[in-house]
Amino acid sequence: HHELASKGVQVQAVLPGATATPFWDNGGLPVDRLDPKIVMSAQEMVDAALTGFARGELITIPPLQDETLWTNYEQARQAMIPHLGSDAPAPRYQPVSMH
Repeated sequence: HHELASKGVQVQAVLPGATATPFWDNGGLPVDRLDPKIVMSAQEMVDAALTGFARGELITIPPLQDETLWTNYEQARQAMIPHLGSDAPAPRYQPVSMH
C-alpha cells in the first residue's frame, strides 16, 4: 500500500473467513460439514470485498459485524510499532538466574 499509493494503485487485503468454495472439498473437509452459520456464499463474499474496495478499505473483513473490533485491534497494533525495535530483548526474555 505504502509503496504503490503514489502510483495510483489501490491495494486491498480481504480476510474472508469460511466461504462456500471448492477449497473445502479439495482440503478434505466438505463445506457442508461446517456450521452453516459461519459459511458465507462466494457471491456475498465477493460483493462485500468489492464494496470494501470501493470504500477505499485497506483491510476488508466481510464477516466481521462489529467494525469497532477491527478499529480497536488496529489502534493497538499501531501503538506497538514504536516499541518493536530495541538492541536488547525485553526483560521477560532475559535468562533466568539459577542461584
